[in-house]
Amino acid sequence: MQNCRQFTFSIAFSVMMLALVSSPVMALAEVQQGAQLESEGLLYYCSISPDGSHAAVGGQSTQIVKIYNAATGTLTGTGTLPAGVETEDLELSNSGNRIFVGGQGSGLYCFNKSGAMLWSRPAISGELSVGTTAIGNLVFTVDRSDSFYRISGATGANLIAPVPVDTRGWSVWEVDTTADGGDRVLIMTNSDVIITDGFGTETHFYDIVTGNYIHEAHLSPDGSYFAVVFLDPDTSIINVSLYEIGVGEKWTIETSNYTNVCMDDNNRVYVATSYGDNVVYNTTGTEITRWYATGKYFDVADDGSRCVAENGTSTYVYDFVGMYECYPDLHLQAYLTDVAPFDADTQRYTLTIANWYDIPPELFVSSPELPACGQNDRAGRTYIRILGSEGSLYFSGCGARGDDGTSSEFLKRLTFLVDDGELDEYIYLELWDRKCDLYLRSTYAYSGKPCPVGDLDGDCIVNLKDFALMAENWLVDNNP
Repeated sequence: MQNCRQFTFSIAFSVMMLALVSSPVMALAEVQQGAQLESEGLLYYCSISPDGSHAAVGGQSTQIVKIYNAATGTLTGTGTLPAGVETEDLELSNSGNRIFVGGQGSGLYCFNKSGAMLWSRPAISGELSVGTTAIGNLVFTVDRSDSFYRISGATGANLIAPVPVDTRGWSVWEVDTTADGGDRVLIMTNSDVIITDGFGTETHFYDIVTGNYIHEAHLSPDGSYFAVVFLDPDTSIINVSLYEIGVGEKWTIETSNYTNVCMDDNNRVYVATSYGDNVVYNTTGTEITRWYATGKYFDVADDGSRCVAENGTSTYVYDFVGMYECYPDLHLQAYLTDVAPFDADTQRYTLTIANWYDIPPELFVSSPELPACGQNDRAGRTYIRILGSEGSLYFSGCGARGDDGTSSEFLKRLTFLVDDGELDEYIYLELWDRKCDLYLRSTYAYSGKPCPVGDLDGDCIVNLKDFALMAENWLVDNNP
């Protein structure tokens, strides 16, 4: 869970996030204003739990932290920090069971949703940023002396002796961790992003920019990516970049004025500027949504369904209704990879989509909000058909696939039965994305001779040409 502070993202009631028709990826969502949580000007740091159920608001110049039910706006409790301690950072666990507060100057504190303090660590000094797992069992922070803490979320006890972090002489401003397990931790300094394991051992180092120019950095909930905003001192241009950890920079895009960033479960990058010009990008750097809204502090639930945002002297909950992406430019490379007798008069064929790993798994999730397919009112988002070049239909269905959409791997083996002599010369796969009303067709697969799955250049022969293609794209595709 990450608390995206100073995110310029206060949304007007029922604003429509507009799809960009010219983009290879499109997204639509209606943003609906929910409950007002707070109207006191001193409370402006806001954070939402990973499951979007609860929110908390704190701020500088006050010792008060208020906790709310995010769906109803009901105040569930008020916590009070010790005298002289102000909020530097806020994090919540699922269901708001634990609220972790990093003090501005010193102290790490934990409250329950009723506002009772569960434990405190006042001796930890520094402008403390906090990272916590979704269930709140682990908490991470780095103190003023650059010592890394792994702390029990239940008791506040050190789980390991504090570990020194090599910050290369810079100060630590952000700490973030994965939603599940806390096995990866992001530490942001003024100049660099340091990735450690859950015990403080550095695993990756990224020298983002020379000098004191990083604005914000946040880890994706699954820990596979991080997004970072920085000023290029040579051009005075502010940029946002996405990095795939262990691979490197995926893209860098110029933005405007002071910019902040968040990420959700789908590895979407939410970018907002102090001018109110806000954009969402996918992992390829394609702009999928743009909207205009002004505000200040912001945090989003891990699934991107709900956010909490500060607008002037008030804090509001907003719901993202119907957030989804469309993929009009997906390429599906089809091969017939196996033919075997089924009975005396029937053959069983296997169609393989060689680049199945490029197909977003969310296309195959159960989608009860869409019209039923026959008697199936929880059918998949995408209707699947295998067709012949002469118009023959060999297979159709719209059941949820791939372990309820967690993988597209089922596209490796699409089997269907055809009577002897009835198969068209060429066959192909058609995906009808019912949510976007978008048809996606694969390349033609020649039925006269099955191609082996290792054939990458379409000549139905596995040879050094295919090996060269694999080597060339080893760090490009996501399943080398």
